[in-house]
Amino acid sequence: MKKLLLLVFLVFTSFTYADTRGSFLEGIQGVVKLDFSDGSMYEGQV
Repeated sequence: MKKLLLLVFLVFTSFTYADTRGSFLEGIQGVVKLDFSDGSMYEGQV
């Protein structure tokens, strides 16, 4: 159970440090921006 909690924590915190600058995703086809209800966002390929 502790390993599962650690894995979930690492997955969610890794998005915090993701580089979401426009130049990073420039020229990539199929890039989307998702705004979640908790205020977080995801920008990348789905």
